Amino acid sequence: MKHSPRWKLLFQIVTTLVVLVFVFMAFWKPIQQLADHPVDVRESYLVAAGLVYLLGLCFSLAFWWLSLLSLGQHPVPMKLFWAYFLGHLAKYVPGKALVVLLRTVLIRGPRCRLEVAATTVVYETVVFMAVGAILAAAVVLIQGPLTEHLNYWHVAMLLGGAVPLMIPPLFNAIMRRLTSPLRKLPDGTHAPFPQLGMKILLLGVLLQTCCIILMGASLALTIQAVRPGYNPWPILPELVAKLATATVLGFVVPTPAGIGTREWAIWVLFKDQLGDEYAVLLSLLLRLTWLVSECAIAALLFPFRNRGTIQQAPSPIV
Repeated sequence: MKHSPRWKLLFQIVTTLVVLVFVFMAFWKPIQQLADHPVDVRESYLVAAGLVYLLGLCFSLAFWWLSLLSLGQHPVPMKLFWAYFLGHLAKYVPGKALVVLLRTVLIRGPRCRLEVAATTVVYETVVFMAVGAILAAAVVLIQGPLTEHLNYWHVAMLLGGAVPLMIPPLFNAIMRRLTSPLRKLPDGTHAPFPQLGMKILLLGVLLQTCCIILMGASLALTIQAVRPGYNPWPILPELVAKLATATVLGFVVPTPAGIGTREWAIWVLFKDQLGDEYAVLLSLLLRLTWLVSECAIAALLFPFRNRGTIQQAPSPIV
């Protein structure tokens, strides 16, 4: 048992390397084509794409914050912002659990219990993935299969794998068991587990839908950065569906931040529309734009990360 974490880390590292090798092999020819035909990238559109992406993340952040408030937790706001955006950078470290650990440790305090913070971090991610699957399924059901790689069978698998976990009774039962060691009291009993309800789920669906739509808009701006003559806005629902599918797939495959997996999925889903070389360029530029945006907001928040911290008596466990 002592070596289990090492094996898990080794598995994720090996998986990441294998995925990157195959993605590089798939991208090699399109990249060569790009080298033969240099592309004029419009940086202003990439800046706009990064800003729209960060705006979308703010909706996801708001959902996390409201989830904590609904369970009686009141973390310091600036710590919450810092933890959320720094957590996005932590996803690039092998071991997806580091995001949960980092965000939980950074916001815990006198008015924010450790196990409740961890529960809400996980729930924010679960609802994000489920909403992505629902949006992809809705677009496919309305418009029909988008490509051979995104049809009824694919969205059925997405829905079956992501949606059940966001239902509060099932999620509460799973997290009650997982957080049991964290809730153990000195007398051997356990602190009550706070229950997430349907109201917070509905709020999460609304806010995460806004987040994913704005991420789709960021994708549209990135397309315009590399294909000035292509107008992606009339097909924004299709862009949202394809990006949501690629994001969910990137989360399922155990590579840090979905590196390689998401790029491959975007290439596969867009190559018929944009061509092989532009689809590859799109996937790489989207990753770079979002990463730079995450680094920029984390750098801006760094000087203020402890602002508003006050010493208070611990709130009673209820």
